[in-house]
Amino acid sequence: DWLVSLLRFPCPVSSPTRAQVWFELKTSGLPVITIGLVVAMLIGVLFSGAATFALLRHFAIAIAFLSIPVVLFTLGGNAFGIRRRQGRIYGSAFELTQPYGTTGLVGIKVLVRTTCVLLALAAIVTSLWKSSALLQSWGEWLADGRQDALPNLLKTRGKLGDFFGAMTGFTCFALAVLVSILVASIVTWSAAREALRVRFPRFQRLLAVLMPGWGISVILLALGKRMEILSETVVRTAIVSTIWISGIALVAVSIYLLWRSIAERAFTVGYACCAIALAAAFALAWRVAIPVGDIVAILWFASMILAVIVVAPWALGRVRHA
Repeated sequence: DWLVSLLRFPCPVSSPTRAQVWFELKTSGLPVITIGLVVAMLIGVLFSGAATFALLRHFAIAIAFLSIPVVLFTLGGNAFGIRRRQGRIYGSAFELTQPYGTTGLVGIKVLVRTTCVLLALAAIVTSLWKSSALLQSWGEWLADGRQDALPNLLKTRGKLGDFFGAMTGFTCFALAVLVSILVASIVTWSAAREALRVRFPRFQRLLAVLMPGWGISVILLALGKRMEILSETVVRTAIVSTIWISGIALVAVSIYLLWRSIAERAFTVGYACCAIALAAAFALAWRVAIPVGDIVAILWFASMILAVIVVAPWALGRVRHA
């Protein structure tokens, strides 16, 4: 808070959109960027200090692997400002009663939070790439007490450099679009999940059980195949069938929420067109950036992104007009 308060700039009063963007930046956007910059500087300090103090090497490698997912899922969540206090989950009365439409409010909140998270992740990734060049100064590092771990780390860094260096400019742009839409989808789903928890706690608990259950079932199928209990045909058939069923369910939910939200004027036709365009852009970007991707997997992820974008204003509308 002290660091953010140093960046003083007045609230623009020329339009409600600029004022809302200013409010989102002051309350959540700038703190996200600040934390990302602090993590990026911490990575540089740990990697440089690890050349002298071997104890810091474990912390440096751990932060290198955990910083991106932790920042993404921690700082990218709760864009709608849902609060918890004394066992009660509720929305901020100040934020939910602002004179702004639900779709416009969702768009601004998600866009500002996504932009700030992307800037924080960019700072962390840049710091990781620059700091990983210091691995050569560490010398020998017996991480497990038996084998030197530095050759494999340097080999991985070299492969990543060759992979991105061989990309064309258009492929890099498609990959940037793909990552941006994925981050925006994670931010949107985290915000919608918190809003659904306020109005439909039982439904949210059901989702919290179904999603890990599906992941555990896939892991069990993979283990069964590895232990030769299940054949490859059975495992592949089960996974593909699950993907098709869940994909059809996602499309059905998206169509239903589109119809209900337009009928209730929860959002406009323009917002629905933007949601469909983003899902199509994700599928196209994936096809360009990762040509070997399976078309079924691409359509499944595109359907999931469409459902997430559609459910966000519907969930926030249920909280605002409860």
